Amino acid sequence: MPEPQVRQPPSALRPAAARTIVPPEERPEGQQVREGGTIAPVIIHNHIVMSAPPAPAPVALLPQTLPPVAEPRRDPPVVQRLHPAPVVIDLTEPEPDAIIPAAEPKPKDPKAERAAKAAEVVPEGTEILSIVPRINAEDMKRGKVNDGSARDLERTLQLFVEMTGVGMVEAMTQAHLSEFVDLCAMLPKNYRKSEAERNKPIGDIIEAAQEDPHVTFISAATINKSLTNITKLIKKARSYGISVSGTLDPGLLRISEKGAAKDQRKAFTLDDIRSIFGHASLTPGVNRARPEAALFWVAHIAALTGARREEICGLAAEDLEVRDGIHVLFIRPNRYRRLKTEQSERVVPLHRDLIALGFVGYAAKREPGGMMFDLRKKAKGASYGDSIDYRWRQAQSETVGTGQRKSFHSFRHSAIDALIKAKVGKQTRAQLFGHLVGDIEGDRYVGEPDLRELCDAIELLPSVRA
Repeated sequence: MPEPQVRQPPSALRPAAARTIVPPEERPEGQQVREGGTIAPVIIHNHIVMSAPPAPAPVALLPQTLPPVAEPRRDPPVVQRLHPAPVVIDLTEPEPDAIIPAAEPKPKDPKAERAAKAAEVVPEGTEILSIVPRINAEDMKRGKVNDGSARDLERTLQLFVEMTGVGMVEAMTQAHLSEFVDLCAMLPKNYRKSEAERNKPIGDIIEAAQEDPHVTFISAATINKSLTNITKLIKKARSYGISVSGTLDPGLLRISEKGAAKDQRKAFTLDDIRSIFGHASLTPGVNRARPEAALFWVAHIAALTGARREEICGLAAEDLEVRDGIHVLFIRPNRYRRLKTEQSERVVPLHRDLIALGFVGYAAKREPGGMMFDLRKKAKGASYGDSIDYRWRQAQSETVGTGQRKSFHSFRHSAIDALIKAKVGKQTRAQLFGHLVGDIEGDRYVGEPDLRELCDAIELLPSVRA
């Protein structure tokens, strides 16, 4: 039989070499030894003394598999059990919260709302104004629009972005279109025409207009024209593959225009015309070197040919020629401006009064390759015709007055009415004024105009002076 092996107890149970073993009969009162030999604390005058249990005697072990020794139980630290953290209980009654009266809601500030809307983070997408140059370039290349129409599209969409705060095509909703129409109806007719209003916020212009009892607001026709421009944007955006809301329908917001289309812009009467040309800036004695000279010639050509303001202001020096012994103006696209429509390109004989006033001599002195008149654009995106607008409105106001749906364009209506009353044929009138005849034969199969016939027709326009 093999000799029994002596195995020492685990190190956790062996007494430390420096420890002193106190026999049970000599231990101070209050000391306890737990079963199993673990160290128990002894409390003496609030001090903790750790005592060690007596060393166990060696145990003789037979060769066999011993069960694993259980880990000693780890109680919480003694200090925590004996001296827990104090719990402070506040028995005083809390003071009632101070009652703060609710502030009265402030009235909404339209300007602040528009500014906040413009400052909102807009989702990624296609900027409205970024595709305007592409639209205009395509339409101009195909001869569908002129410079004026291209500017109208750009201005309309700039105004839409400013009024609604919507800058992305994908973010447009029908509610935004409705808001735009409502705000347009509150705009004065001549907004931002003066230098003082050039950079004025649109909200300030609207608020000032509401306080002016004499202001004239823009017409339903102008608002409908703006809706037509927005419709073009929507259609073009869809053709470019841009995601546009399917609920957008500007046509639902069109405003009914009272009266027939012909009544929207009235013609000047002959008395109106002769009164207007009695103004100091339009009399023959005006110094041709002064700035008023451009208005002098532009107004006379408008009254005696029926041409549009932009067509006249954008004439080049070489646009006056002699054909078959007849002095004629060529209304055609040039480097200064385009034309409104494709059929606007035409030849117009000079009226006898223009020749008598010395227009042929004036044109001969103009620098070749330059403009017919000394005009400068007032701002980027403006037209040459805008540069005479102030002096023209001053002359009209001081002679026949403003309003009554009469403007510079009324000269064109007067010329057309005069030739209709003179029984000039529809085909001849269309060639003189750059209109479509209205039927396939007249519009598609007409040949070169007869200059003598056109000259006879233009001489039927009455003189601007008695």
